[in-house]
Amino acid sequence: QYSSFADKMAAYGQWTSNAEDGNRDIQLAATAASPEPFDEYEVKGISSTCQDCSPLSIPASFPPLFSALIPWNNTVQNDKFASDNLYANALQLAFYNLQVNLGSPEVRDLMIPDNCLSTELMPSQPKLPPLGIQAGLVSKQALVNGSGLAASSMAYTTGGGSGSSGSTSNSRLAQPAARRSNISAMTVKGGGAGTAGGAGGMLTATIVANNATINLPVVTTAGQSRLLWKHDDYIYADYQLLQQFAGNFIGNQQQVLYIPYVGTMPVALQQALAYGNDVVLASGEYGSITIGAAAYTTRYNDPDLTRIANALKGLPFQQLPASRHSLQFKYFYPFCGGCGIGSTVPENFNFGVVVQAGATKTIKITR
Repeated sequence: QYSSFADKMAAYGQWTSNAEDGNRDIQLAATAASPEPFDEYEVKGISSTCQDCSPLSIPASFPPLFSALIPWNNTVQNDKFASDNLYANALQLAFYNLQVNLGSPEVRDLMIPDNCLSTELMPSQPKLPPLGIQAGLVSKQALVNGSGLAASSMAYTTGGGSGSSGSTSNSRLAQPAARRSNISAMTVKGGGAGTAGGAGGMLTATIVANNATINLPVVTTAGQSRLLWKHDDYIYADYQLLQQFAGNFIGNQQQVLYIPYVGTMPVALQQALAYGNDVVLASGEYGSITIGAAAYTTRYNDPDLTRIANALKGLPFQQLPASRHSLQFKYFYPFCGGCGIGSTVPENFNFGVVVQAGATKTIKITR
């Protein structure tokens, strides 16, 4: 249907965004009603079928061909806020023997979560089930011989049901005469009330094999094309983790006990030494910040760490404001390593209400 990846993405129309939800996630939605969806393996990747392959040479799964990206931009908010106040300070902590683990390494470049646009909500066309169905009069021998598997005609109806805003299409697939035995027809139809932006109701497949009729449910993922941007989700989780570190680091300086022949030390340090554990300074939704007990004996009142902790403790969170962002769609064939061939389509979208600066108007008054 499309001659290029750019043509396919153009069929999705302009992308718009919703407000942040309770998890601080943002959904982006395509404005086109029913563009042709990607295949399941293009969106979700492919699992390897090799049972005895070395994972060093053949991975357990291959990445999806289709991906989307909103590049990190240090010139706009709240990327700049996070870079200057969160990740710059988190990087400094590593120079003072602290183990800063922000978690979710798959979404990060160094510490910055710039790969957090998920395609999990994109509708996709599921993999077709095997046609070798052992039911009634369908021949098992035909499956082995490779004959009698394909339907002489297939009629697909999508978007059926009342109230559906989807589309209806039919396609006839001619098959060689040698493959027209046993299964004579397959019809897939929608049922129930439709929904705006997608196919309606449960789909059922009716297979006619040697005059016997088999009814089967069909799973479909048709619906509005959406992306899930977890930008503020990760930034806020990192903010909370660093706030927790700051509060605990400063609080530990005040909760101390005197030990004869040793001196004064934080209670948290005494407990870590007693049990042979690291000192846990923060534990958050995705990550943690810890320090070895031996290192903490000299770092718990370090003036530079105290300065960083005080700066983080008094830092208010900067939410994502109304802003315009770049959006990139990528289609990349990764199966041949460095020789992979890819294509990138640039787009833009607005978050919130973006007021474009208009030209300055002048009024000339003549008397």
